[in-house]
Amino acid sequence: MKRERLNFLLATSVFIGTIIGAGIFALPYVFAQSGFGIGLFWLFLICFILILTTCAYAEVVLRTSKDMEMPGYVNHYLGRKGKVIISLSLILGIYAALIGYSIGIGNFLEGVIGPIDQNGLFWKLITLFGLGVILYLEIKAISRLELAMAGGILISIIIIFFDGFHFIKLSNLGYLNYSNFFAPFGAVLFAFGGATAVPTMKRILSKNVRNLKKSILTGNLIVALVYTIFTFTILGISGRNTPMQAIDNLGSLISDFSWKLGIILGICTMSTSFLSLGYILMQVYKKDYNMPKFPSWTLVILIPLLLIVLGLRNFITVISIGGGLLSGVQGVILLLTWQKARSQGDRIPEFKIKISQPLFYFIIFIFCLGIISQIFVL
Repeated sequence: MKRERLNFLLATSVFIGTIIGAGIFALPYVFAQSGFGIGLFWLFLICFILILTTCAYAEVVLRTSKDMEMPGYVNHYLGRKGKVIISLSLILGIYAALIGYSIGIGNFLEGVIGPIDQNGLFWKLITLFGLGVILYLEIKAISRLELAMAGGILISIIIIFFDGFHFIKLSNLGYLNYSNFFAPFGAVLFAFGGATAVPTMKRILSKNVRNLKKSILTGNLIVALVYTIFTFTILGISGRNTPMQAIDNLGSLISDFSWKLGIILGICTMSTSFLSLGYILMQVYKKDYNMPKFPSWTLVILIPLLLIVLGLRNFITVISIGGGLLSGVQGVILLLTWQKARSQGDRIPEFKIKISQPLFYFIIFIFCLGIISQIFVL
């Protein structure tokens, strides 16, 4: 029982670590554009949709005897065209996220420790190298580190909330701007993306894969709670004047202590996401393209390294484009894969998810809306 509980915590922490990344720092700003109530509406609607979609993908994984990653499962049920689409969205989206996280953490380190070079390249490369070394370790080492980091994230959010509670004004939370009703949509959709972690979670749970659905539900609800508390605190203090990168001005809004804690939060969230997504991309190269471990790891690290050195260093642009497109395309493809797997799977899954036909098409519509909105941003 003790081993089962530990594996559940490890699997859930990997899931949380995959979801919570740079997206959390965009939420206060986009909520400020529409109003907290509208932002909260999108947050819980998309959370509900992605719980269903991720559970559907988990059912696909459990209906399939062969151990693969997302492109492999899609290829198995939708064929080569489906695999090409999901591979492009997955690989390009993960690379964008890895670059974005390296830039973001590098910026945090530069702000706290100080610049080493004029272009800020040093701390970004140090970040990429340090996380790359950790990434080369086995999955248990990564998941245990993420368990500690996930705990640190939750504690940091709670401390920031209580430290800033007396500065919160309810008037900053009560306004609604219906002309910006869709403003939070893309950022929230990106901020909840984490389905790629499902095969990793299955391996961690091992003989207790029946807990996979519970782990997905628990992880999503914890993330929703963290996002709600964080946006409530920042928006309650700064209201319509919430800056685009809320963490940058946290010290001036609350205290120097909270600002430093926010920096730690930023480093933890982006580090866990980097490790989770980096590991997933390694598994894609290893399991779906039959590459050995070292070449897979080299590809994962070398491409972000080259692009950063060549000048791709705009944090917001990299994250929003990669994440927004990835989430929408993934959602549609995974639901279509789930449809096929229900009749073509070669094993009985430990659980089944029920999605009615109207709800199925509604979710597809939401994902397509996300893709279109991101294209317009481009």
